[in-house]
Amino acid sequence: MKLKYLIYKKSEFEHEGVLLDGFARLKKEAKAYGVQSAAFGDGPLCSSIKSEGIEADCALALAARDETLAEAKEGNVAALALKIPLFPNEGLYQSDFLREGFEGVDIWFLERVYQRAHGIPWRVIETKRCYLEEMTVFDLPELYMLYSGAGMADYLPPLRSLTEEICYVKTELTQMYRFFGYGFWLARDRFTDELIGRAGFSHFFLGEDCLLEMGYAIAAKKRRQGYAFEICEAMLAYAKGMESCFDRVNCFVQEENKASRNLLKKLGFEWKGKQIRGNCEMLLYEYLLNV
Repeated sequence: MKLKYLIYKKSEFEHEGVLLDGFARLKKEAKAYGVQSAAFGDGPLCSSIKSEGIEADCALALAARDETLAEAKEGNVAALALKIPLFPNEGLYQSDFLREGFEGVDIWFLERVYQRAHGIPWRVIETKRCYLEEMTVFDLPELYMLYSGAGMADYLPPLRSLTEEICYVKTELTQMYRFFGYGFWLARDRFTDELIGRAGFSHFFLGEDCLLEMGYAIAAKKRRQGYAFEICEAMLAYAKGMESCFDRVNCFVQEENKASRNLLKKLGFEWKGKQIRGNCEMLLYEYLLNV
């Protein structure tokens, strides 16, 4: 499944034959990546794409009106809602993605809107040697294999039962991805796609304060090769660009885990003291995002 068509209604995004600001640039960029644009009249969207031989699961609709969004939903077409001055009274509440005009909308953003609509996991972060991608239930067998490796359980809680992990991925983790743009991701080798670890962000309440916590785990055979630093450094850069209410990232580490303590120091984290987490005394580290 792949995005092949960018579809829209002329009455929403063209004024007297002229494309709205930013749209010409987006169409040109999309074309360069093999995504064709198709403009339609004000008839039903599903009928329009069918008459042009466009498959619904290969298209992404741009919509500035609630009516168009409803038509896209009815036809199982992925959609991006755009708030524009020509239609100030449209609520556009039916879309998972809403933008004010075309600023910040590029081909990569369109691809992600399309992927989210079709349940395709995002490749979120890329580094020199690996990438982080969202996890699905189909990745669980690999994850169990990873956790069965030597040393993986030294400082990590074990995975839950398969039923519990499936429930976690389908509910809590999927909602984290959808609403916050982060969660725990899979770390894979960029050239072989081999699963080499797991890393990401989660929320943890320390008293009444909600912390953004970073965690990571690298397969034993990939340790002492700089993978943990490479992945965590990229995640911190990602965190700095996130739209969130957090101004810092925290890590909890067991005192005897000297490798992780050294890594956090190298990354620029500062030790903030000891905290009881569950039944275990942990060291709390902090990284300021706005420095």
